[in-house]
Amino acid sequence: MSNSGDERKTETAFSIDPYVIKDPEQFTLNLARAIEQLGKAASAWVTPREKGEVSDSLAGPYADMVKTFSKISEYWLSDPARAVEAQTRLFGSYMGIWANAIRRGGG
Repeated sequence: MSNSGDERKTETAFSIDPYVIKDPEQFTLNLARAIEQLGKAASAWVTPREKGEVSDSLAGPYADMVKTFSKISEYWLSDPARAVEAQTRLFGSYMGIWANAIRRGGG
């Protein structure tokens, strides 16, 4: 049953343009810098706890986690080319997933 000619089909245009990284290399370098800063912050948090200057009852598991992330960060930051390549592949795969989801969602 139709109301009349007043019924209008509403279409929502979707564009991935706002989500496309224009310069993947710069994005990767920024990401590497963020990880480096995270490692420094994590180290600043862990150091006084390792020295016994700060006592936390929950610090043990968090300290282990921070140490692990710091080691991972050191590994990736030790070879910037490897980090750029991995981030580029990761981003390419991510965009492939998005494109596939959009295709499937469009019918």
